[in-house]
Amino acid sequence: MEPKFKVDDTVHLKSGSVDMTIDTVNKQKGSEEFDGSYVCVWFIGGLAYFNTYTENELVLSNHIPA
Repeated sequence: MEPKFKVDDTVHLKSGSVDMTIDTVNKQKGSEEFDGSYVCVWFIGGLAYFNTYTENELVLSNHIPA
């Protein structure tokens, strides 16, 4: 399966969230195959937060943050 998003894409959760940036396109262990998930990063109050989300949870944001 090919990833829908790439590193540095701006996304948010389908259920609603702040804009996040794709930090890592995760691969299956011992393989170069996409595992269906991404590590995303977002910033609040100058602090960076990271979490892993599946492709089905994310949508591409339609604007670029300032």
